Amino acid sequence: MVRRGPTYWRSLWNVFHIASLTLQVLTVIFWEVYLLNAAFSEERRQTLDGKLNLNSVINFDRQMQNFDYFLVVSGFNMLFAWNNFIHYLNDTVPRVGVLVDTLRRSVTPIVFLIIMIVVLF
Repeated sequence: MVRRGPTYWRSLWNVFHIASLTLQVLTVIFWEVYLLNAAFSEERRQTLDGKLNLNSVINFDRQMQNFDYFLVVSGFNMLFAWNNFIHYLNDTVPRVGVLVDTLRRSVTPIVFLIIMIVVLF
């Protein structure tokens, strides 16, 4: 990347690789944040009465919010990983080029369909 300088960023695949690496790091970070904020689960393990107080509800909300962040980032990470896998297959197996070409042609209609679904709902 350093040797090629600005020409590295001209290829969209290279940008996808950097984004994928960034998302992988963020996935690990959000998982660790989720595990560090597991106060609700620890509190539930220690108490047997089953009563919840306001602090328990706040801890539960914080823990589930962190888990939700992890799910969103890991979902995007899987999308980028799938994209990288298809790119590698395209380089190694020539017949996958037909699939990549079909996906490339179908991106525009799919994006417009998603926009229409988001606008309607």
